[in-house]
Amino acid sequence: MAKTHLAGAKSFGCAPDTWQNQFGQGKDGYFGPLSDPVKMAVYESESLTDYFLNGRLLPMVEIGIKRGIYNYNDYEQTEKLAGKLDIFFKPLELSKPARVHGDLWNGNVLWTHWKNQTEAILIDPAAHGGCAEEDLAMLDLFGAPYYNKIIQGYSSINPLFSDFDFRLNLWQLYPISGHAIFFGGDYISQYRSMLNSYLY
Repeated sequence: MAKTHLAGAKSFGCAPDTWQNQFGQGKDGYFGPLSDPVKMAVYESESLTDYFLNGRLLPMVEIGIKRGIYNYNDYEQTEKLAGKLDIFFKPLELSKPARVHGDLWNGNVLWTHWKNQTEAILIDPAAHGGCAEEDLAMLDLFGAPYYNKIIQGYSSINPLFSDFDFRLNLWQLYPISGHAIFFGGDYISQYRSMLNSYLY
């Protein structure tokens, strides 16, 4: 994973060069189960803040509003991150876009044992240009086995910034907002609570 991240991408939010959406939507991406995918337009940016807010969070909240999950106050509260993200992302300002997996929850990590060695195989990517921290935060979100060892191994190749822990829940806002759309319930209040923790 660290080596894939270091391979880089031409911009934040960019799809792989050969990407074509299987639903006939050209380069646009999608989020969610194949039984109910929601369209997520490819949003390319040179700015990490712009990509994360306008290419990820706000479009997801807009979808939630259309589906009756979120309200306009949720949108306005999410917009308030704009004034804070540049500060939160300042340690990352010299980081180049990484080629991220994009949906790296523990169900997309398969463990194999071969020739006395345990290895991880990553499946079902939603690959795009992003921040390396996104994948690691996603692994943490739903509890990946061997998470601490993954972080140690990852850091030996691509060292993490010391304040990664502070941004952990920030990166998790996107997948939690998506889960709120598909599953409702506690995910809605979890999104609001996590968002507020970075606003106040």
